[in-house]
Amino acid sequence: MNNSSIEPNKGRESDTLFTYLKNLSHFERTRFFNNLISSNLENAFEILLRVLYFVDDDINIGAEAAFQINKLGNKKIFEQLVQTLSTARNPQIRANAAYALGGLKDLRAVEPLINALSDYEEIVRVRSANSLAALGDKKAIEPLLKLFRECSELERNNIIDIFGELGDERAFEPILEIMKQLDDDTYFQTITILGCLNNEKAFPLLINWLNDQNVNVQIAAAKGLGYFGDSKALDYLRFIQKKYKGKSGINISLKNAVKEAIDLIELKT
Repeated sequence: MNNSSIEPNKGRESDTLFTYLKNLSHFERTRFFNNLISSNLENAFEILLRVLYFVDDDINIGAEAAFQINKLGNKKIFEQLVQTLSTARNPQIRANAAYALGGLKDLRAVEPLINALSDYEEIVRVRSANSLAALGDKKAIEPLLKLFRECSELERNNIIDIFGELGDERAFEPILEIMKQLDDDTYFQTITILGCLNNEKAFPLLINWLNDQNVNVQIAAAKGLGYFGDSKALDYLRFIQKKYKGKSGINISLKNAVKEAIDLIELKT
């Protein structure tokens, strides 16, 4: 095992634990982690923190430990995770720490995670962005917008999803500017996300897309209108619903999307 993978847990004890876990199946490791947590051992989370560093060329067991920390949201190891995020030499370990921080639901993690958006490794930036989305603090919008304008395609598509989760209108124009560059699947998804951004400019665009010749665009627009939640969309959606009522060969996903959008808007209003 590469020693840089187990900082700061160097030594025979850590090597032995890593070898033991590596020889287990994913299911067996999950059971090990569950039993560890249910045992109520005082140092259970310290053990999970140690496992966070277990990464080599073959396997990233630390990511599995990060999942357990994230899921349980224990705040006792906050400081250790922040230190790991900023100082661990292995980028996979930094990424594991970023992911774990998102589950703590501790807003003190926002600033360290924003700082990690400048990490030189993409995996760390992606995990940090996702954790900022999980924390839901709007302070992350501007740093994410900065990254959005200069990042890779993978990161950009991930951040589009995050903007949808955070629902901030500041993301509307930057997303609109790059839509023509998106692949089809991301384009369709982005149409829906525009409806989540609380920007009035999205409404006429979504109505226009609802009447597009491409059924996938129509489906995405219907979903977006549902999230937008404006009762003015009901007439347009009901027109589509009535237009295709009783007709065979109509895409069932479109019918369902229109109905769900109507139900969601009526629920909101």
